[in-house]
Amino acid sequence: MADAYPEVTQAAPERAWPALAQWAAALVGTWLVLASFTALVDPYAFTGAPRVPGWTERKYEMAEFGRVAKLREVARLKPTAIVLGNSQAEGGLRTATLERLTGLGAYNLGFLGARIEETAVAFEHALRVAPVRTAVLALDYVAFEPAEERAVLLRARAERRIGREARDLADLTFSMQGFLAAVRGVTLNRMGGVPTHDGRGNWSARQPVAIDDAAVPVATVPPADGAYAAFEAICRAAAERGVDLRLVVMPVHKAFGLDMEMRARWVARLAAIAQSHGFTLHDEGGDLAFNADKSHFIDRGHVSVAIGDVILDRLFGAAR
Repeated sequence: MADAYPEVTQAAPERAWPALAQWAAALVGTWLVLASFTALVDPYAFTGAPRVPGWTERKYEMAEFGRVAKLREVARLKPTAIVLGNSQAEGGLRTATLERLTGLGAYNLGFLGARIEETAVAFEHALRVAPVRTAVLALDYVAFEPAEERAVLLRARAERRIGREARDLADLTFSMQGFLAAVRGVTLNRMGGVPTHDGRGNWSARQPVAIDDAAVPVATVPPADGAYAAFEAICRAAAERGVDLRLVVMPVHKAFGLDMEMRARWVARLAAIAQSHGFTLHDEGGDLAFNADKSHFIDRGHVSVAIGDVILDRLFGAAR
């Protein structure tokens, strides 16, 4: 009997290894199945998988991951007209109106919270991947705060650098977060849920917020030199490529609390830069009577779609 014990202890590891390998294979196989499902549903418009009406056509993660998705969408759709800027552009300037005024296929390449340095990267990318003929740049004072690191990250994504691509692929496809987003996307597509953004990049889920009459000072710093340089790079690129660039300073409600003297200096510098490249700056935000009407805004920092349409009509009714 004593001789049996060594034989048992020696055989146990031999039996354990195949079981461990089978368990690992099952785990990896399940992970690959989930990742494949996520890639096919493509909840972030990252992999470029075909869109199936009623199943994967609408995307519901654009609010959080617009900077990832929109760079790829503009390359996929190849619009001839684009809207640029931050949430003022993304939510207030409709591509349908721009198409009506220009007769061109349009895409809204604005990002929530975008800074002008990010917008310059987005414009450069759009010129590289699409036959852009007309661009509308919505300008907002807060977009001129420093944002060099964010611009560097966006450029890495626009140029599809291997390291950044691998990280985004891991985060958005080979992850539980991506799988859950895919499940949510299919579910909402089947139920007819309304996405935050439509298929042309417009932010369509904005909800009005009551505006307090009392001005709340905005915590801003003077525009950074790098921000002015980014704005000039946009104007220079448009002039060199023959793009019809329409520049508009967007209005905010008076309760936004901007320092009007600082704003005036900012507008004057932008106008000078634009003029040096043959473009005109249209200031829709300097009229205090206009800015006091609450019906023009959905909150103190964003105009309504109706006013956005008025702004586009004015912009294309004026000479370049």
